[in-house]
Amino acid sequence: YSRSLASNHAMLYYMIHSCEEQELKECYIGHFFLTQHPMGLTRSELDSMCQSFLHRNMGIFVDFDVKGCLNRLISSNLVNKVKTTQQKNKNKTIYKAIPLLEAVQVLD
Repeated sequence: YSRSLASNHAMLYYMIHSCEEQELKECYIGHFFLTQHPMGLTRSELDSMCQSFLHRNMGIFVDFDVKGCLNRLISSNLVNKVKTTQQKNKNKTIYKAIPLLEAVQVLD
């Protein structure tokens, strides 16, 4: 009985750790693409880029959790949410990564 309980705890720890790693990887990928586009990206543009990247480089089709990724990056103060006023993107929300040197200071 105690072995089975220990195994359950180990499995639960593994699953939690695995989910945390997955979320962190999503944030890395999302942040990378935002840093490559200093003018910012819409949520759908970021989603499309991340999914294409994973398919092209890893050979996998995924439903990238762009909403969760952006929420985590915004709450960590690594990304800003901005309403556009430009004619081309009028009334759209874009997301911009803060400069890398600032990001390092935020994380420090």
